Amino acid sequence: PTLFIVETIVMYAYVYSWDPLNKSNKKGRHIVLGVILNIFGLSLLCALDGPATFMQTPPLPLDQLTNISEWDRLTTATWMPLNYHRLVGNGTFGGYMVCIIGAYMYLWSEKKEEKEYYDWVGYIGNIIGVGIMLPLPAMGYIFVREIYQYDATIGMYIMSDRESMFMLVQGLLVGTMFSVSNIYMWVSMKRIENAQRFFPAMKFGFILIIIAATIWFTPRRFFATMMPEPGMDSNMVLPDNLAFLALMIAKNTAAFALVIITFVNYIFYTIATKTGKVHYGKINPLGVYCLIFLGFADIWLMSWMGTIRELSRMNWHIYKVFKDVTPEKFTPSLAESGFHVTTIVWTFFIVMTCIIWLGIKYPKSKKKAQEVSPQATPQVAE
Repeated sequence: PTLFIVETIVMYAYVYSWDPLNKSNKKGRHIVLGVILNIFGLSLLCALDGPATFMQTPPLPLDQLTNISEWDRLTTATWMPLNYHRLVGNGTFGGYMVCIIGAYMYLWSEKKEEKEYYDWVGYIGNIIGVGIMLPLPAMGYIFVREIYQYDATIGMYIMSDRESMFMLVQGLLVGTMFSVSNIYMWVSMKRIENAQRFFPAMKFGFILIIIAATIWFTPRRFFATMMPEPGMDSNMVLPDNLAFLALMIAKNTAAFALVIITFVNYIFYTIATKTGKVHYGKINPLGVYCLIFLGFADIWLMSWMGTIRELSRMNWHIYKVFKDVTPEKFTPSLAESGFHVTTIVWTFFIVMTCIIWLGIKYPKSKKKAQEVSPQATPQVAE
């Protein structure tokens, strides 16, 4: 709570000191304040990851838990991997939130100068989001690898048992986000002079992206257990000649291909903006809607990954230490989990949309009120 309160105070100081420090030409102080804010935010993230990883992978041996220090309880086997994963995830989230704000402001702006500016904002947000998202699959691999090393039962439960269909949805989301990010770069490059020279290579890249994304979310079997249970169709598996698509070597190759192709298109995009004139404010509306989708999908993905991580403890409050014996403790179905996560995400998305709308409407109404000059009141002649 202390870190949260301090971070909130620094955040308000950062926001409300923007104009005063800008007018007094003391931008350096504002940058320092922003660095301090990020330090507190990162510290809070790491502090919150401690209890989560302690519950999922408590330090071994378990019979010595009462004899170890608080620091040893915090720094579990998966603490730093989860810190890496969430740091990259939150960086991607920040970039795509900039995309959403830029896209909304672009759609609701009427002046040419405003559209040009918010088109640029969306471009910067996509650079941040895509740039930080590139190492995200690697961070996820490191996290899951540590889980397998701690206890392969948890890893199998996530990848091959009750949560396998959850991971299928995760793969679908990540593959879709990489695809849409590349679509935005493609559409965005159409308003850059002399960028057409990169289009043939990008078209070939799109074909590879579709193939890689398809491999990533292709499961070995279409029932969510290690072995079929009563009521499940045991024939819902890939044919033997396609079973290699479900192996981790195929998944890792597909993930690597997605990252490399996106990185290459990112380079093409950067070269195009450096060597050709960018006509901001003239982007195809498809690009703007891509930015909104990326922001929404990123919120959904973060919520979904949190669900997978928490459900991986199965019926334990603290894995193999403190069992949950309540009847409410069970792994919910994919549909039930999806409903709850989607409800939360839509609530957040709608609230954020309202905040952006108020941020646009209030300054304009205030400006109009200031422009209205007071009418002269008649004076009584003496």
